[in-house]
Amino acid sequence: MSSNQSLIRVLSEFESRVHELTSALADEAARRAPFAMPSALAGRRTSSLRFASARRLWFLAPVPADAFLSTGNRIATVAAHALKPILSARALYDCRDAIRRCVDRQTKRALSLSIGPTAFAALQEQALTSTSGQPLPDDLSADALAHRGWALMLADGACADPTLRRTVELGLKLSTEGDIWQHVLAAEAHTSLEAGAVARGGPKPGTSATDEFLSIAGILFPEFQWLFG
Repeated sequence: MSSNQSLIRVLSEFESRVHELTSALADEAARRAPFAMPSALAGRRTSSLRFASARRLWFLAPVPADAFLSTGNRIATVAAHALKPILSARALYDCRDAIRRCVDRQTKRALSLSIGPTAFAALQEQALTSTSGQPLPDDLSADALAHRGWALMLADGACADPTLRRTVELGLKLSTEGDIWQHVLAAEAHTSLEAGAVARGGPKPGTSATDEFLSIAGILFPEFQWLFG
C-alpha cells in the first residue's frame, strides 16, 4: 500500500471513529431527554439535531491531515473495542523484563487476557532495553492497564491535538463502561494528571518508549500492520 493510500485509509478510519462516537453521544443524550412521543418525522429531525449538536460539542476543531503522519496520533483511529488491548500493551511494554521473569501462572494468564495471546507472546520476545525494567503494575486488570498505557502515551507527546486526545478518551470510556457521557470530562482530567505525574522527570531526549512501542505494534497486533507498519 502506497503512503498516499495508507493516509487515505487512516483518514477514513478516523472519520468512522468520529461518526461512531458522535452517534453514541447523541443516543446517550436521547436517553437522558424528557420522555416524549414525537412523530416519526419529528423523531428523525430530533435525532439529526442531537447528532449535529454532539459533533459540534465534541469534535468541532478539525484535525489537519498531516497530523496522522505521526504514528502516535494514529491511535485515535482505532475502534473502541480494539483500543484497550493496544493501550494495555503500551503499559506492559515498559515491564518486559518483569514479564519475562514472571513464573506465576495466574499473573501470566491475566496479562495474556488483557492484551491477547499473540501480543503477549510477541511482547515476551522483544529485546530488553533501558526502558524495559519497570515492575509490573499493582493492578493488572485490562481497564487499569489501558488507562496506564494511555497516560504513558500522553506523557510521551502522543495525541497532543485536543480533538485526537478526546477521540481516544471517549473511545476508551466507551470500551470500559459503555456510557461515554457521564464522567468523561473527569476521566480526561484524571488521565492528564496521571500523564503529568509520569512525565514529571522531564522529557526524554530522542526516541521515546511510546515511539519504540509503536514501531513493533504491528507485530503485537498483526491486524494493525497497515496502521502502525
